[in-house]
Amino acid sequence: MRSGCFHDAENDILLIEKEGVLTVTQNGRSYLALRWKMTEEVAAVVQTAIRFGLSKLWQDGHPKGRQSSHISFSCSHEPASWVFALGLEACPPRLQKITFNKRFLPIFEASHIEWTRQKSGGHIFVPPGSLAEVLGILRARVTRSVVPE
Repeated sequence: MRSGCFHDAENDILLIEKEGVLTVTQNGRSYLALRWKMTEEVAAVVQTAIRFGLSKLWQDGHPKGRQSSHISFSCSHEPASWVFALGLEACPPRLQKITFNKRFLPIFEASHIEWTRQKSGGHIFVPPGSLAEVLGILRARVTRSVVPE
């Protein structure tokens, strides 16, 4: 990663921070990731996601416009397919937590991973240092379409 930029040609991912704004570009589509910066932490999350096959940074219908308060990660561009996201609850541009889709709650409840929820029915939050471990658990317990091998 050069300063302010992350590029993965294989997955057609380009993240560029210019004048304090982070632009996410993939497969001919771009959006502004509001309040996020191209930090080493963000680059590490993207690299980890790619390593686990979660290389799609937008889904059909989301974000709806040219900007979003989060960066989501999925193995497809299908609607509502996101597995985890860097959202406002992480306190951007710092990375304090990673948000996982609430559909994985039973897996989190059965694991030894440290996690929290802000409210009943909400999404799941994990510390950034747990990302690879959580993705490994998800890979072992759910279909390959969520976290491919």
